[in-house]
Amino acid sequence: MFRISLLTIAWYLTVGAVLPAALLLLVLQRSHCCRKLFANWVFYPLLNTLIKDSFEGIRREILYELNDLVSHDPELRKEDAIRVLEVNVGSGRNFDHMFRKIRYVAVDRTSTARSMFLRRQSQFEHIVLEQWLLIGGEDLAQVPDNHVDAVIATHVLCSVNDTRKLVSECRRVLAPGGKLLFMEHVACPRDSWVYQLQLFLDPLWQLLTCGCHLSRDTSSAIVEGGFREVCLKEVYLPILTLINRQVYGVATKSGAPGAVYRMNSRRMPPPLLSRHARPAQSKSVVSEEQPSESLGSEAGPLAVAVPSTA
Repeated sequence: MFRISLLTIAWYLTVGAVLPAALLLLVLQRSHCCRKLFANWVFYPLLNTLIKDSFEGIRREILYELNDLVSHDPELRKEDAIRVLEVNVGSGRNFDHMFRKIRYVAVDRTSTARSMFLRRQSQFEHIVLEQWLLIGGEDLAQVPDNHVDAVIATHVLCSVNDTRKLVSECRRVLAPGGKLLFMEHVACPRDSWVYQLQLFLDPLWQLLTCGCHLSRDTSSAIVEGGFREVCLKEVYLPILTLINRQVYGVATKSGAPGAVYRMNSRRMPPPLLSRHARPAQSKSVVSEEQPSESLGSEAGPLAVAVPSTA
């Protein structure tokens, strides 16, 4: 009798959990629309509830770069304002770390993001929406060359079709001396068991997230993207092991100085990362013709200056 009860329980567990999960995966596999709805309304909200605070230290650090940036646009300089383009703006989660006047160019391929973005943007009077583009970051044809002072891309390269095309577009729309501020989760080292697990789960993860990849090394697209300098830091965050390896930093476009930094600013220094974050390494990639001091050597035990091949 006891054995029958266990079999009955196992049966109900199979029917009640495994079968619905299998049906869900089948639906997600067959319908892009269902994948998008599931990712935006179920998976990402649940994931963000669990890990959203883990990225705040990184967000503060990279967005601190906006504080001392001077616009290439004379009219914006009169207002002490800058023009910023963000790829995949979502609900405007980066606004909490922006403290100056900003003219915003918002890029997002999801139409539902606009209402959430505008609702949140209305709480920040110093941020003015200048343009909303319902497109992906790989094709910014509607944005002129050398148009913005900074581009923000946080957790974007993991889900686009062509990472190098997106980075190339970001560099094109930046004014000379402009900054690409980035944060991405990347694959773990290839000799680790976690990387093998990432490879194995990557197809499933893409279904649940509508295209996000676990096993990409997106940092190489930025390092080889033709920037004058790339200051890149790497940390392991205390979150889900599959996505805990994060790279972030600043890439500077070459050319005659347009956007410059006031090095003597008395603004508050960037906050430290969470005490639980484990730094891995920091690297500065600098072109030979215009060397620059590394901005990333304080985050990790390793600081390496490498001539750019771009």
